[in-house]
Amino acid sequence: MDAHVHLVPSGDKQGSMKFARLKQGSVETIVGTSPEDWNTVKNLLSPTIEPIGSLVYCVGLHPWKVARYADTKWLQTLENLLLNHSELQVGEIGLDKAWVPPEGLQQEANFHLQLKVFKKQLELAGKLERSASVHCVKAHSALMETLSSIKLDLFPNSIYMHSWSGSADITRQLVKKKFGQKIYFGVSAHVNLRGLIARDWDGKTAGELIASQLWRRKEKLWSKFCGRLNEIPLNKLLLESDLAGFES
Repeated sequence: MDAHVHLVPSGDKQGSMKFARLKQGSVETIVGTSPEDWNTVKNLLSPTIEPIGSLVYCVGLHPWKVARYADTKWLQTLENLLLNHSELQVGEIGLDKAWVPPEGLQQEANFHLQLKVFKKQLELAGKLERSASVHCVKAHSALMETLSSIKLDLFPNSIYMHSWSGSADITRQLVKKKFGQKIYFGVSAHVNLRGLIARDWDGKTAGELIASQLWRRKEKLWSKFCGRLNEIPLNKLLLESDLAGFES
């Protein structure tokens, strides 16, 4: 299973291309990040497209793109899409304090907008009984506060923390919350092992990696990564690529 896969720009706007990476019995979760690609995700639901494995489809407004769509009817468009297609889940949504906002928008104002958009999408997922795929970078306390503010009976069916980077302490707190049973955590080499694995590891065997010393054993980073993993129950841990499904 690949729990988080992106679309890539393609001349095939109808989404008729098959996902070459899928193998028999595999499952991939495809995420949309703005109104620009929601229809592409929706069109993958077409009965004429028959990938070898299974696909889970998500549409949502990514925190990097909230400023661009703040003054549009994005929420109504999203709700209509979800109402008309029961297979669609919500994502990729979330919070990102590391993101540099567009020129003319202050960081604090941008993050306030992210919070507003994030909560609206979580509430929409809960109202329509859907799951959500969540992006969170350097905003874990705000994430915890936002999740805790949602009533349990309005909570999404489940929440997937994509490429989870929270500390061991934050991870432990999330697992122990009343809604903790609905939280799942993802790990990707692309994000979570950045700095631990060199960028040019593709195509090499484990023996070649060790021999060429591409594996960088940075003690502090490695300790944080392992500490986080140790707090995640095995039945709540998923793997992902966070790469493009058409090409990777």
